[in-house]
Amino acid sequence: MVESTLRIELAKPISIGKGDCPVTYDHLDLREPTAEEFAKATESATGFRQTMKLISLAAKVPESVIGQMPVGQVNEAGDFLMGFMERGRNTGET
Repeated sequence: MVESTLRIELAKPISIGKGDCPVTYDHLDLREPTAEEFAKATESATGFRQTMKLISLAAKVPESVIGQMPVGQVNEAGDFLMGFMERGRNTGET
């Protein structure tokens, strides 16, 4: 059985926000995206930006966090999320 969640420990913590209350992320918790999240990601961008948008939606973090991640970790997260689409197409599952 394929896992429906994945935790990615970020290569280095990412902080966003200014002033007294920046928010720091040291990991992402990914889960299976909804159909609506897939639709939002594909309508708003193309290529790699779609992947970034989908990760942001599935992990419930701002897109600016994804933009600061190393490309290898973005690819790891994207591969995990796209696995949900590929599974149904390759096996005939619905």
